[in-house]
Amino acid sequence: MTRRIQISTIVSFFVILAVPYIQEQFHIFKYAPVLEYRPKKTRPTDFRAMLSPGNPFSRKYEEYFDDTYGLRDLLIRTKNQIDYSLFHRSDTIVIGRDDWLFYKSVVEQGEVYIEMNPPDSFDRLFRRIVNLNKMLKIKGITMVVVPLPMKNTVYPEFVPDSTARRPNPSGFQKYRAFLRQHSEIVTVDGQSILEALKTSFPVFHKTDFHWNDVAGFCVARELMNKLGHLSGVGDAWDLPLEIKKERYKVGGENRALALLRPIKEYGLFLESDAQPWTTGGWKETDDPNQWEYQAKGAWAARARIPPTAMFGDSFADAWVRASFYIFFYRLSKFNIFDFKKYLLHLPDGTRFLIMEQTETYLNNLLDDGFWPPEVSSDVSKTQ
Repeated sequence: MTRRIQISTIVSFFVILAVPYIQEQFHIFKYAPVLEYRPKKTRPTDFRAMLSPGNPFSRKYEEYFDDTYGLRDLLIRTKNQIDYSLFHRSDTIVIGRDDWLFYKSVVEQGEVYIEMNPPDSFDRLFRRIVNLNKMLKIKGITMVVVPLPMKNTVYPEFVPDSTARRPNPSGFQKYRAFLRQHSEIVTVDGQSILEALKTSFPVFHKTDFHWNDVAGFCVARELMNKLGHLSGVGDAWDLPLEIKKERYKVGGENRALALLRPIKEYGLFLESDAQPWTTGGWKETDDPNQWEYQAKGAWAARARIPPTAMFGDSFADAWVRASFYIFFYRLSKFNIFDFKKYLLHLPDGTRFLIMEQTETYLNNLLDDGFWPPEVSSDVSKTQ
């Protein structure tokens, strides 16, 4: 009996060692891979490095093995499922009430970093926004600022008490207060719009970092009507809001949680046949961070807003999916991370400049390196 146990133990040991290799070669077990925002390590081929001091080949091969061995993703999902189901915790995600998910990198890092900035950095930011507005007005361009809150700002009731707490008012609320005090700066206040909408329907996905497309549609409508009145044409938006509810499987926070059984969510979306998704007019550029739409053909009759440049991030993609661009004669869309690069080279004839800014992007705005010297210095020097 003892010998049987010994043999069984030895056989089990070698089977356990062999299963990852068998899985790697034949993919017997089927499961969704863990989606990671990085390339996996590749197999090193420079065997001569084994003879180098410190044996870099061995280190690189170990990193490659850790990234690619069979059953890796299954084991990760199993461990994460246990953490979630038994302990209601995750290394990367704040798990809120009713399974609302929040990135720790947002609520415990990005938003906290904003509050760590000294008061004078906010004073410099406010002066730069005023300077930018004046500089653009000199050039005949009206700036429109659209500050957008993060999910936990709109839905604090779903954030657990154990996570980081911000002062009241937070840096973002100070920024909103500054914009309210400067009526000369045209502002479409995203937080006020979203808080009014949330009494009627959810405005964020529970399992994704972003707002849903219905919320994006409603903010785009307010933005376009504001531009319409500034242009003298009145309300510009005439697209109907038609909503559908469907299973949402690709929430970024849900993917980061990496469970065996992802959290189910039925999110709000726009009816695809209610919006003119494909109008033509989009022109590719040599720069991957720049896109341009030019009204043409039948859609030119819809154009009401003069040529506009927009700096935005992934939140602004919801505006594009809502087809807000069809109201422009020309829309030049830039990645806001390249603000310094493009600000001084806006297309000729630009009448409006839209600045879409998510809450955590305040960290970038507070950084001296974000701003070109023309904005950081006294605005009188630009005249």
